[in-house]
Order: sequence, then structure tokens, then C-alpha cells
Amino acid sequence: MARSLALALVTLLPLSSCSIVESTADFLGSDILPLRMTQIESTLAPFSAERDYDYLAFSEQAGEDAIAYADSPTIRYHRTGLQSYDDIFYRSALLAGQFHQFSETLTRYRAGDLSLDDDRDTRFISAMVAGALQTLPGIVDDAQTLMSRARSFNRQGLTPGQWTQVSAGVTQTVSNLNLILDRRDEVDDMLGDYERLQYELDSLE
Repeated sequence: MARSLALALVTLLPLSSCSIVESTADFLGSDILPLRMTQIESTLAPFSAERDYDYLAFSEQAGEDAIAYADSPTIRYHRTGLQSYDDIFYRSALLAGQFHQFSETLTRYRAGDLSLDDDRDTRFISAMVAGALQTLPGIVDDAQTLMSRARSFNRQGLTPGQWTQVSAGVTQTVSNLNLILDRRDEVDDMLGDYERLQYELDSLE
């Protein structure tokens, strides 16, 4: 299949069905929204906001007892009301959120905090393996494509207020994507680990 700005992120919900939160109560300020695990993949809903599984809600960076989307989320995106910009900001957050979930899942599995001997852990790991095997092979290229698009934005045709919002969105987007690009050398090893996990899951059947 041809790859495009849609990024062929088939494990992600399409933007049209992954509704951006509308309530002003969900904003951190006027135009910043937290990414939630259910926006990454709908099948992860049963594990949402559970410390053992939702690594966007419970972030090491937010403190041991803090729910990230209530305090200081690791991954956020800006909404400006300008769809062509917001699409890039949102998709960048989704991609970074996937990478974060994949990485944290492996960390906890290696540490023994997740086990294939536990049925609930196994269901969660299965969902993460499916997403990782689909997304990790192209995740660096996808992140670079989004980074290039975000950095190409300019103020032409925008009011000063709109440009201020877009600039803030670009800053957040660069931060999100660097969660992937700063660790690009780890991606092949992560993919190998997920391939081995798939083998172990197959052996359970």
C-alpha cells in the first residue's frame, strides 16, 4: 500500500472517528489537549486509566500518584481551529502516544510487571503486539514526515493571533515527535522484541 501523509497508521483510529475532545473542561488552558490511550486504539478502552496498562494517564513524568491528563501530560496537542494545522498536531501526538505505549509495555514486560501467565496482561500485550508490528517498521519515517510538515508552516495568510497559536502547536509537535526521533536507534530492537512476543503468544494457543 502506498504510504502518504495519512501515514498508514492502520492501528490508529481514523481522525474522523477519533473525535477531538470538545468540552472546555478537557482543555489545559485555552487550546492544549491531552492525548488519551483510547484515542490511540479503541480496543484498549478496557485498560484505560489503569496504572498497570495506561502509560499516558499514569506517567512517570507526572509523579507516582498523578493522572497525567489531569495534571501534566507527557503528550499533548494543540487545537487552533485551523484544520490543516490541527490535523498534523493531532496525528503527531497519536504517533508519539503509540511509541510511548509500545516502549513502556516492553519496559514493564522485561521487568516482570506484565506476564503472559496472567490472562488480563496477555490480552493487553496482544493488543500492543498487534499495534507495534503494524506501526514500528515505518514509525521513524512517519515521524520525519510529520516533522517536516510541521516545520514548513509559515505565517502567510494567518492573523497574528492565529500564528501565535500555530507556533505553539508546532513547538508541542516537535517535542512529541522527538520522543520518537531521539530514540530512533532503539526501534529495530523494539520491533524484534515484539516479534518474539508474537511468537510467545502464538505458542500459547
